[in-house]
Amino acid sequence: MGLRIFKTTEETKIPISGITFDVDRVDHEEGTSLSGKPTEEESSKCATEDHLAGALTTDSTGYAFLALEKGTYLVVEQASNKVKAPADPFYVTIPSSVEVVDEDGTVTVQHQDIVAVHVENTPLDAPDPASAAVEVTKEFSGRSWSQDDSFSFRLEAVTDGAPMTETANCLPRSAD
Repeated sequence: MGLRIFKTTEETKIPISGITFDVDRVDHEEGTSLSGKPTEEESSKCATEDHLAGALTTDSTGYAFLALEKGTYLVVEQASNKVKAPADPFYVTIPSSVEVVDEDGTVTVQHQDIVAVHVENTPLDAPDPASAAVEVTKEFSGRSWSQDDSFSFRLEAVTDGAPMTETANCLPRSAD
């Protein structure tokens, strides 16, 4: 069981690495409910060293994972020099229950041991996908390159939704 976070920019959905989230165990009385969005009072009550269940930091793909026991947790993004402001704190309950409606209208409840959360944010310096440069080398062996030769490369985004250029300029040059 655990929490998986995916951190991206709001507009372009580019992953943001190096963002740390503190995860604090929430102690609340049985039968009581928490507000949808943590209040300042709830946050200050839970976000203490005694309640800290762990911290997770996003990797180069924007993902982070923390194994957690069954319970409710307050997730707080820490301030960073990569985003304008941290995302609002939020609660997660592990495992979570999700209602699924089948094509015939039947509703079933599925339990998820790993809760996945997509957190979006505005970066301080928004990456400019149009400014990326890639250098590719094609080598011939056995004969020289002729003017009639041609080849192509196909570039694909590793991350779904990552911005990609629709055209590219290729300038052939001789290795001589």
